[in-house]
Amino acid sequence: MLADVSRLRSNASEVRNSAVPFPGVWHSRPASRDLERIVSEFGARGMTQAAAEIDRQRADRRKSSQAQVLYEFGITKAKQDKLDEAIVNFRQAVELDPQFFDALSALATALHETGKIAQAIPLYERALRIDARNVGVLYNLALAHFVSGERGKARQDAQLLEAIDSASAAELAAQFAKLQSR
Repeated sequence: MLADVSRLRSNASEVRNSAVPFPGVWHSRPASRDLERIVSEFGARGMTQAAAEIDRQRADRRKSSQAQVLYEFGITKAKQDKLDEAIVNFRQAVELDPQFFDALSALATALHETGKIAQAIPLYERALRIDARNVGVLYNLALAHFVSGERGKARQDAQLLEAIDSASAAELAAQFAKLQSR
């Protein structure tokens, strides 16, 4: 199945740029329309077993924990630009499952997007303790440090990002330049 997935390479920055209404990035499992596109691509390439597996996993996720359900509600609210309501759902999900990376990172991102950067920073840091190489969280943490005036920390975050994903680091440098010129 991994070989099948590798055939469906997408330009991550195109996907990220089309879905992000603020300088940071929302990072979570692919949205359902993205999964539908992937399933469709698998089917078109004759990889019906892989397409069926993705559909099964999507159904399994829908039937999972209360924290997952709250996270999904939060994602729905965020897509409707109801970020305050999304924050409530993400907080509840994190309270139920403190190691739930997607809910933790979504909470940090929603807080960041609503201007509550001081609250977002420790949540980004906590998410990175769960997944230290997550490009989206590191990118957003660097932006949060930058706009909060912690330029030294932002540079450290950018250096780490460069070691993990040079393309994202270049995008981050461009964002820093835009923010600095304001």
